[in-house]
Amino acid sequence: MNIVEIPLTRGYISLVDAEHAHLVQKYSWYENSGYAFCTSYVTGSRKTFLMHRFLWELFHGTIPIGGRIEHINGNNLDNRLDNLRTEVAKHQGERFKVCFTCKETKLISEFHVENYKTGNLHPSCKICKRSRDLEYKYNMSRGMYDILLAEQDGVCAICKRPETQSNQYGTKPLQVDHEHVSGIVRGLLCTSCNIGIGRFNEDPGLLEEAARYLKQRRSE
Repeated sequence: MNIVEIPLTRGYISLVDAEHAHLVQKYSWYENSGYAFCTSYVTGSRKTFLMHRFLWELFHGTIPIGGRIEHINGNNLDNRLDNLRTEVAKHQGERFKVCFTCKETKLISEFHVENYKTGNLHPSCKICKRSRDLEYKYNMSRGMYDILLAEQDGVCAICKRPETQSNQYGTKPLQVDHEHVSGIVRGLLCTSCNIGIGRFNEDPGLLEEAARYLKQRRSE
């Protein structure tokens, strides 16, 4: 099948079927939180579109309430029609919320609680919030994080174990370890190892002395 690459901002590209390329090429698209967005004026109002929803509704009609469009291969920038499918909640009475970032209608369980006293949910879904946090703190996309996580086999780069600590949202993701001066990402660490190297001021010499100390005392 012929595929066309649609350029986005910051060097990202989105994939579409060649026969559908002309439908999206007349707009300027940008990448945000791992999705392809476009902002345009419709009947005098500024509207934001996601490429996958734009293409889906062109060929399949309006997405039903409670429905969402999934990327089958997990690549949210692969917007070929064969890679898209709709998923509709099967249970009546489910509560939904539209994500501020990706504009998808999702179950409220897919949003973090922002204020436990009021019960207010975060405006962005868990996936988009995580993506925005990574980009803001480390200039790192969710895709880059996932690649690094796969390279480490899903475990901490130091202790080679998965994360065991949790918070109110469940098990924590591995933390991004970066050099504080340059901002360069070094790897993903569990909470314990990340705190550990911080206690040693990220000084290799101190860590080597600590290792030498433990080896000497163990042999005595």
